[in-house]
Amino acid sequence: MCNHDCRTSEAEAADQLAVEALAGLIGHIGDGPFILDKDLVAAMRAQYATGSIRQACVRCPWKDFCDRIAQENFASTRLFGP
Repeated sequence: MCNHDCRTSEAEAADQLAVEALAGLIGHIGDGPFILDKDLVAAMRAQYATGSIRQACVRCPWKDFCDRIAQENFASTRLFGP
């Protein structure tokens, strides 16, 4: 059975891999705020679509869902801010 609990050690390890992958685009995550602007979102989407920042996705139960979103060029994906 697949566990979707985000508080497991597996989920924490996947989160750490995601942070490490994104650090190349964003810089040191956790050192303070960063601006998630249009250019950064575009860069993150491009890197995600090529697979270069998806180290944490290997065993994720959402992988197929996210693969479809990337294959559709994030067409229906929206980010909302405060």
